[in-house]
Amino acid sequence: MINNNDVIKIELVIQDHNTKEVLDTTLENIAKGSGIYDSKTRYEPLTVVFSSGELLKGVEENIKELEEGQEKEFTLTKDKAFGDRNPKLIQLIPQADFKKEKIDPKPGMHINLGNKQGKVLNVSGGRVQVDFNPEFAGRDLDYKVTLKKLCTTDKDKAEALFSKYFFFMPEGKARLNTNDSELEIVVPGALPKEIDYIKYLFIQSVFECCGFSNVKFSENYERQEKR
Repeated sequence: MINNNDVIKIELVIQDHNTKEVLDTTLENIAKGSGIYDSKTRYEPLTVVFSSGELLKGVEENIKELEEGQEKEFTLTKDKAFGDRNPKLIQLIPQADFKKEKIDPKPGMHINLGNKQGKVLNVSGGRVQVDFNPEFAGRDLDYKVTLKKLCTTDKDKAEALFSKYFFFMPEGKARLNTNDSELEIVVPGALPKEIDYIKYLFIQSVFECCGFSNVKFSENYERQEKR
């Protein structure tokens, strides 16, 4: 059984209930077979903090009784998923607003503008038509969820969260040391200042999910032999 603040890894397939069209998945073979494959996407189990709002409440209600390795299929009607589509959320925005954000809008592109996520529908006459509705709004959804891993110990949670937030770091480059009260992340050299916000999000998640009272990053430098 999954409890609040447990860290879980799940495989996921989402389909339109009426058309059976695959809308999203963490499985590469399913993505390729359904025509939604994106070479820039990392197909791997999704790491989420249970009860944090990362998953719909309807999804959490359906999977909370799962044990590791178990799978469940269920349907969420649109009122329990992403609701109806709202025509007012389809907006025309001056193209100049995108230039300020250094975005070159193209139809079909997913963008983040003014802390709002949307999909570009059309670009014409110096204006950009953007749909800010949730991508799956207006649909009844079929879910297939497999619980691949249930992290319950502080060490397991910390390792899963580190992989979630620092996915860009090559595996094995960082080392996590733990004791009853402290989590230490040993990294090779200095981390760039640009990822300070990622560090902040990671640390906040650790404090919410784990019992550590202290989290610290340590830089490790190794002597390079001269050639």
